[in-house]
Amino acid sequence: MTAADSARHALTRLKDYGADLIVSDIAMPVDDGLWLMRHVRALPGERGQIPAIALTALARSEDRVRIINAGYQMHLPKPVPLGELQISVAAVLAERALYVEQRSALLG
Repeated sequence: MTAADSARHALTRLKDYGADLIVSDIAMPVDDGLWLMRHVRALPGERGQIPAIALTALARSEDRVRIINAGYQMHLPKPVPLGELQISVAAVLAERALYVEQRSALLG
């Protein structure tokens, strides 16, 4: 696990080291989590496909739509009980693993 103190820092770390999953706030100073996800999804190859969860105080239905449309797989409004976060992480990673397995089978 690694942490970043800003969206730009997260993007730099992702480019340098990769990741299995992104868990990000949305309402951050300067560049927000939507900015981050737009840049992540623009990366080439696997790095641009990393699964992502938005963990945010932005809890309105229109916020959820914006977050999912930006490329996050899941929207979790704060506060999130630890068990719910763990289940969400497991679900997103399992979905990604299934996608990779199916893609590999199709490509032979």
